[in-house]
Amino acid sequence: MYAPVYFLYSEPMEYLQTNKLTGKQLSEVLSLQELCFSKDNLSNKPFLSNELNCSKDFPCFYLAYAEGNLVSFLTCFLPSPTEAEVNGFTHPQFRNKGLFSSLLSLSENTLKPYGYTQYLLQVEPHSKEGIGYAKKHCPDIARTEYRLSLTKQIWENSSKPEPMEIVPARITAENLAVYARISASVFNESLEQSTAYISTIVNNPEREAFLCNYGETPIGVFNIHYEEKDMAILYGIGITPQYRGKGMGKQLLSLALDLVFEKIQIAYLDVDSDNPIALSLYRRIGFSTSFQVDYHTLLLS
Repeated sequence: MYAPVYFLYSEPMEYLQTNKLTGKQLSEVLSLQELCFSKDNLSNKPFLSNELNCSKDFPCFYLAYAEGNLVSFLTCFLPSPTEAEVNGFTHPQFRNKGLFSSLLSLSENTLKPYGYTQYLLQVEPHSKEGIGYAKKHCPDIARTEYRLSLTKQIWENSSKPEPMEIVPARITAENLAVYARISASVFNESLEQSTAYISTIVNNPEREAFLCNYGETPIGVFNIHYEEKDMAILYGIGITPQYRGKGMGKQLLSLALDLVFEKIQIAYLDVDSDNPIALSLYRRIGFSTSFQVDYHTLLLS
């Protein structure tokens, strides 16, 4: 659906907002992304699906067209009902014309009535355009996220933790409710949130979710996203509070990596700067930093 917005660009523009990209739109976004990322040496690709949003009905993709060509794109990842994570890019020939600001304004006007009060703008430290915008509008950094990578070869040559009686079980309809309960405990979220998430991904062929049992007791979870042909992202890795500090987290990660490297050659994961214990663990195992993203706080007026 098209929505009116004030134009900061001198030529007629078309602005589009949607909760789901069509095949044509997805192709346009990927083409623009390739152009911008190549020119600016960027790595933080936006997630182009609404499947992990807390509400899939809210518009989360915002597109600007000039003479039928996509020239600017903004996406809002909605992991919570009040905070959105924002990423976007603009064609090099159309920069410094207010297009990103127009898309941001459109998204704010759309999401504020639903209760959104804060944005976290994702900016890579060497992004000239991103840093320039952040310095002017949202200089405060809430946190930094590191994308870490590990190759199969490094993992096979590294020392492994002593085996423990932890067994991973892939999530099916039969154990979905247990996964939701354990995940809610691990990540301090509501059972409703956890259930909604696992219900979304359980039938997704690109994703796998696992419940880890110590003997007969479920004690942790992890997830795998096979994003591309020869790489995967590990995420949602955690142990319930009562089993932390016993070496089980390292064993769980080891099991997850063994599963991942049965299929692919490179594993990735993201870790926040406010989780130094996990960051230290990953680096001891052999993970190295591929890139980092700073999250700049922008309060919606």
